[in-house]
Amino acid sequence: MRLKTRLKSLLWRISPNSYDNLIRLLSSRRVRVIRGTWSRMKNEKLIRSGRPFRVDLAGRMGLGASLTSAVILCHFFRNCPGFRGVISSNPLYLNKARSSDVFDMYFERVCLSESDCATIPYLSLADFTLKDPTEGLTLRDAQQLFYRNFAIRQQFVDEARAIFTDGFEQAVGVHFRGSDKRLEVTRVAFEGVAAQVDSAMEASGCENLFVASDETAFLEFAEQRYGKRRTRSLECKHLSNSISGAHYLSGDGFQKGREALVTLLALSMCKMCVRGPSHLSAWAKILNLDLPVMMFGTSIAPPSFPEAEIARIAIRPSVTGTINLRP
Repeated sequence: MRLKTRLKSLLWRISPNSYDNLIRLLSSRRVRVIRGTWSRMKNEKLIRSGRPFRVDLAGRMGLGASLTSAVILCHFFRNCPGFRGVISSNPLYLNKARSSDVFDMYFERVCLSESDCATIPYLSLADFTLKDPTEGLTLRDAQQLFYRNFAIRQQFVDEARAIFTDGFEQAVGVHFRGSDKRLEVTRVAFEGVAAQVDSAMEASGCENLFVASDETAFLEFAEQRYGKRRTRSLECKHLSNSISGAHYLSGDGFQKGREALVTLLALSMCKMCVRGPSHLSAWAKILNLDLPVMMFGTSIAPPSFPEAEIARIAIRPSVTGTINLRP
């Protein structure tokens, strides 16, 4: 894995465009469908046998994407009698000293899966089906499926709540991603994001800003524009570089997941959230269905769950520049 990472870094330094095109190719639906052919055949045989099974999210994905995959699988297998839930051995967050299941480090199980059931590794939805597994899935369904299986450990909820103290009880939240998101979302200039934040502050009546970003430059921009006293963020050790997002880089797996979880919890506690397409901030909306959301940026590929539904109900400024605050 380290050799693969070094080769990718070398390609990035030689030709960033070639690197981006390679990543797009490897993550394309066609490649995933081809890669998943043998897995689909094997998995279908096991599922049809009636043997109890659970799905292991073994792929390299962010914490938000892991949660999305978990609820999609719970939705897809809702009528399958052998399904016993989802675990995660995602190497980006795995810390075997704490647990062999990433989810157990951050959540308590509401329903424990059987220890003697089969485990099916999951890399993409193409491992199971070529159909749309999210058909009929709503944000409310996702919230219910999550809480039906998990309870967030109180220490992380308390850490997020501690941000909103000492005159910072109400704030607009903004989530800005760059780095690896350039392959998925059109990049928006800092000033363009700030214009959306200004509209959200006016509509919500909040002067404080919680910043969630893996780019130090954006946090510094926000502090200069809105003032350090009015701006807060979670102190994170894991940040992006010019190639990849923070979760793809080296570091303690547990701490990377903790920073992601506390960040999305803090966003869910804001009075309004300004965000670009991302699974992490999408979960702020899923956990708090009443959270008003304002979008910036557009997905390069057609949006899937949950972005498609969030985009449909997101607040957008009117021609006059005013907005109507509603969830």
